[in-house]
Amino acid sequence: MEDIFDFMSKKGCGNIIHGKSGKEKYWSLRGRVKREKSNIWTMDMDRSLLKLQDKCVVCGGNQNLAIDHVFALKKGGKLIPGNVVVLCQPCNSKKNSRDLKDLEINFANKIINAAKEFKDYWDKIKY
Repeated sequence: MEDIFDFMSKKGCGNIIHGKSGKEKYWSLRGRVKREKSNIWTMDMDRSLLKLQDKCVVCGGNQNLAIDHVFALKKGGKLIPGNVVVLCQPCNSKKNSRDLKDLEINFANKIINAAKEFKDYWDKIKY
C-alpha cells in the first residue's frame, strides 16, 4: 500500500498539516486518503464507528486502535459501513489482509458481528 505521506505529497496537500501534532497530522491525512479512495466514507462515519467501537472488537484492548477492513481494499473490499471494524495493532496484525475463512472461528465471528453491528447502527442513524 502506498505510504500516506507519499500519497499526500503527490496530491500537493503537504501544506494543510502545518501546526498539528503527529497524531493530528496522521488522522488528517488518513481522512483525506479515505475520501480519495471512496466517495461513500465520511468523517461522520469515522466518528460514529469510533464512538460505537471504542476498543478492539476482538480482544477488548484500547491501545493502538485502528480501523480495519473486514475484506481488504486490495482484495476488492469497499470502504463502507459493514466492512470496517476497530482493531488493536496486535489483532490487526494477526488478521492482516487474510480472508475471514482463514482465521480462527471465534476471531472471525467477533469481526463479522462488529461489522454488522456498525452497519445496522449506521443505517439506523443516517435517516
